[in-house]
Order: sequence, then structure tokens, then C-alpha cells
Amino acid sequence: MLVKINDQPYLLEGSDQDKAVPKDKTPEKVPSFKNETREILGYTCKKLVNKMDGQYQTLWYTTELPVIGSALGIITEQGLVLAMESKELSFIAISISLEKIADSLVMPPKDVPVINHEEYVKKGGSSFSLY
Repeated sequence: MLVKINDQPYLLEGSDQDKAVPKDKTPEKVPSFKNETREILGYTCKKLVNKMDGQYQTLWYTTELPVIGSALGIITEQGLVLAMESKELSFIAISISLEKIADSLVMPPKDVPVINHEEYVKKGGSSFSLY
């Protein structure tokens, strides 16, 4: 994961990187709505309800595309989020365009130092600045 500490980029490695995510920012999965689906842009989407910062959010994701992620950085490991509903914010995809892009646009620069979680904390890392 690419992080910044005092404006210096680092590549955070290892399974310990999850420890650096503040516990209050980790979504809590709410065990309900199993098997509920909805179609968005011709893709079957499954419903996932999370609780984050005391607020419930409903994510509609598809596994029919070879992508994991979403708009606004809302990510679930299950698939591509095409819609999100919450008390404060909602969105829905209105189009999808799959294009081949250069590896350099998604790979971290080769000259970025690699650090582990312990080094991250020693350098003063307290919250992630993703870019």
C-alpha cells in the first residue's frame, strides 16, 4: 500500500499493514440481507451492509467484472461497488468503461522505499494518505 509520512512516499508491505488502519475506520459487517440482489447497468449486484463510524451503509457490488473497488475509495474485497446508500451520501454508477491502461499508472514507483508496519509507526505514521 502506498502511504505518505511527512510528504515522503513509502510502500507499506506485509500482512501487518492492516494493523495501521484505525479500528474506528474499519467497516463492521452486518450479517443480514444475504442473497438480496439488484441489477445495475446490466450486472447482478449483491447487497452488503456495513456499519462504519456508527452509520450504516449499503453497498451494491458485482463479481461479474474483473475489478475490485468503487468510486470515492469505498472498497470491499467482494467485487466492484456500483452503488452505495447511506444516511449522508449515496451514489450509483451510470456507466462503466473498461480500458487497457499502462502498468505505470497503477504500480508504485520503483524508487519508493519499502517499509513494514513497525518502521511505519517509528517514522510517525498515524493515518494513511493514499494517492
